[in-house]
Amino acid sequence: MMLRRLCIVVFAVLAPLASVLASPAAAQEEWPQYSRDDALGCDVTTYEDGFAELLCDDGSSGAQFADGSANFFDNSTGCEYQIDAEGTITYDSCATGDEGDQGVYDDATGCWIYDDGSEWCDEGDQGVYDDATGCWIY
Repeated sequence: MMLRRLCIVVFAVLAPLASVLASPAAAQEEWPQYSRDDALGCDVTTYEDGFAELLCDDGSSGAQFADGSANFFDNSTGCEYQIDAEGTITYDSCATGDEGDQGVYDDATGCWIYDDGSEWCDEGDQGVYDDATGCWIY
């Protein structure tokens, strides 16, 4: 569990540096870019605006935003995490007693719908989080 949290924080803090440290590419890059993080066992899709999606072999998933903040769902524990731009975990559903609440999956929209009305969608454009409703809006 602690190793998973450490991996999440490492991803949130170091992933933005990867683009800075990468060797210069051809004059025209193609977007989105796909890569594999073997240490986490995840595929990473990065978009031109800095948004990145993380889809892992074990069903875990996450998103990192251009400002460095991130969200992560750990499928093995059912816990969700939110990480701010500095790499600090600002929300841990397991620490707040929300673990295991995976909601109901809506095949038509590709979204998990939770009891409080909030949603988490598998696909689509990068969303905007609405604090008032607790929903990601795509």
